[in-house]
Amino acid sequence: MSYNIENYLNSLPSDTTFINISNMNLTYLPDLSRFTELIFLNCSYNELTELPLLNYKLKQLLCGYNKLTTLPPLNDNLERLSCCNNLLKILPQLNDNLMLLFCYGNELTYLPPLNDKLIQLNCEENYLTKLPPLNNNLKHLNCGFNLLKILPQLNDNITTIYCDHNDLNTLPLLNDKLEILVCRRNNLDYIPCLNTTSFSGFAYSALNRSNFINAIRKENNTLYKFRYTYYAVKFKKQLKKWLWEKVREPKIMLRFHPLHLNKLEEIDDLEVFLDNWINK
Repeated sequence: MSYNIENYLNSLPSDTTFINISNMNLTYLPDLSRFTELIFLNCSYNELTELPLLNYKLKQLLCGYNKLTTLPPLNDNLERLSCCNNLLKILPQLNDNLMLLFCYGNELTYLPPLNDKLIQLNCEENYLTKLPPLNNNLKHLNCGFNLLKILPQLNDNITTIYCDHNDLNTLPLLNDKLEILVCRRNNLDYIPCLNTTSFSGFAYSALNRSNFINAIRKENNTLYKFRYTYYAVKFKKQLKKWLWEKVREPKIMLRFHPLHLNKLEEIDDLEVFLDNWINK
């Protein structure tokens, strides 16, 4: 039995700023335009198939876990949109002030251009084959469980990327601020160089494990050769000194010390005598 949404909304004053009607078995949502001060609306976990026009001042819209196939145009002030786990095939044009977009678990095949203020995008579990260019302020990207073959060029500010369970065979160059990279279950043959100042995550391709391991071995071999050459040059003089003091000089002292001269006869050859003496 559905909740009587009309009675509930009629009981609210027009200057209401917060409405939470999640998990009420709602099948429709009436017009909300009289709530001119509304900034937060949560209608998640219902049976909604469409939404009314959004209030002008609305900043946060949570409408996930419904049966929505479309969304109304986004108002200019919206900052957070969570429309995950619906039946959406397309998204409306993103407004300029949107900062958080959670649209995972839908049927999206493409995304609209990303607005400049967006800092977090979660679009996993869709049917995306490519992503739009990343805006400069984006910091967190989750695009796993799609059909992506390539990723766009990374911006300078992104710190977190989850791109696992796709069809990627390469990755773009990684920026200096990246901290977490999760790329398992792809077809990666090559992992770009990771930055060493801030990186704390794990780059990994489980689906193409042998290629990944070969890439790591190649990097390790290059590193080993570099270290060998570096230390060989650095300690060349010390090694020569050590060989002289510990190996060559003692042998010479042993073979040619003046104490051995009193054992020689005039006809003896010094080299032959010393060789015979050492080999006794």
